[in-house]
Amino acid sequence: MYRSDVIKCIGNLRIGTYLQRHSATPFFRFTRDPSPWYGTRRRRRRRRRCNSSSASARQPRALPGVEHVILSTSAKGGVGKSFIAALLATALQQHVGLATGLLDADLHGPSLHLLLPPVNSASSSDSSATLQPLLTSSGVRLFSLGHMARSPEQSFAFRGPIAARTIHQLLFDVRWAPLDVLVVDTPPGTGDILLALAQQARLSGALAVTTAHPLAVADTRRGLHLLQEQLQVPLLGIVENMAYYQCGHCGAQELLFADAQQPPSQPVDDLARHLHTTVLARFPFTAAAFANGGRIEPEGALRAPAAQLAHQIARRLGYEV
Repeated sequence: MYRSDVIKCIGNLRIGTYLQRHSATPFFRFTRDPSPWYGTRRRRRRRRRCNSSSASARQPRALPGVEHVILSTSAKGGVGKSFIAALLATALQQHVGLATGLLDADLHGPSLHLLLPPVNSASSSDSSATLQPLLTSSGVRLFSLGHMARSPEQSFAFRGPIAARTIHQLLFDVRWAPLDVLVVDTPPGTGDILLALAQQARLSGALAVTTAHPLAVADTRRGLHLLQEQLQVPLLGIVENMAYYQCGHCGAQELLFADAQQPPSQPVDDLARHLHTTVLARFPFTAAAFANGGRIEPEGALRAPAAQLAHQIARRLGYEV
């Protein structure tokens, strides 16, 4: 006597084991095979339930009341991805006039609550258990797990399945509506959180952030290949951060990643040509980025590139600006 135990469904393929008295024999079988293995009514119901659940998990859904969802992403850490996401959201709200939200999807290292401090109290939930984003001084609606930390030293640890479920809650259980654009700050790399975002939410595109350093460009190229080729996420463009250093007193500019063998920013331009996209903006490494404790204020040297980036993104999303 034996029975079959299905442990995974991949399309029409069943993967499982035949459980016997003293052994378990693995099997791989297509559901289209008209064998007695799946002929019973119970197994047919199990097959339909498994196929329907796996198919629904692969279908991205639109966020209620949100017109566009875009990612600020980079496979390389330390390139200023969160900084650019906060600047973009602020500029879309202030310079373009779009109702903008900002989601901190970097679950393991949230930082947007430090860049854009809220003006109202901590996150709350109403009787329907809907989470409320916080309002910042620029009008951007922000939700970050950093607001829930009991102390600055508290860290968050999520395994893959828990991280995916948390992302689903942050997307669909937070009352974002009504919004024109929701900017999602992703963690560096191509891990579970990025995959969960691409599989659960209907994305309008991704914004790649990088520096001109060869290592950053190489990692960004690999990450964008995953987004475009495997996850089918459109690429809105590339932002070069820390393109140059601008003195806060005299305004003189010096290149941070200068190479005598090639012109400045050449690696980023080559990456844009390779991906058939454009460099939307170049941000300086300036003392204004560290003013007021690191809080985002798109003024001075940051004002022009932030406004340029916001207008470029708005046009790509179909807004007339």
